[in-house]
Amino acid sequence: MKRRFFCSTLFFITPLLILACNGPSDPGSNFSSGSVTPPLFAHSVKSLLTLSVIEPADPKRATALGQYLVWLVQIDRNGEPFPVNAISIDGGMPAHGHGLPTQPRVTAQVSEGRYRVEGLKFTMPGRWILNFTVSSKLGNDRFSLEIDVGH
Repeated sequence: MKRRFFCSTLFFITPLLILACNGPSDPGSNFSSGSVTPPLFAHSVKSLLTLSVIEPADPKRATALGQYLVWLVQIDRNGEPFPVNAISIDGGMPAHGHGLPTQPRVTAQVSEGRYRVEGLKFTMPGRWILNFTVSSKLGNDRFSLEIDVGH
């Protein structure tokens, strides 16, 4: 009797544990351990464009502490990659009153609307803001990514 109860309980609990350990199935939902919403994305101030960090896709890798990071970002309009003429990047930690410790920059246009960003480094846990200013045939626009690093 006890063995049958144990096996029945195990039969019903195991799928629940597997679902709980695999985390959320919706890629737009928050990860409690990553503390950012994957993929990292922002709508432009003018709401014409969207910027997404598409590599690394894992928010923990995209926001790793103490490492120089390489991101592949995509800028799109209505879901289609959109080319821009220039991208500048700045930011910092508003709560600490300092800017970025490095000078991240776009080092290559990988394909239409996709750009490699190198030189980004998060040096301490906390809330960071990254501002991307773009110039395109639509004019100048700005994106702000708010990222909670290391929590």
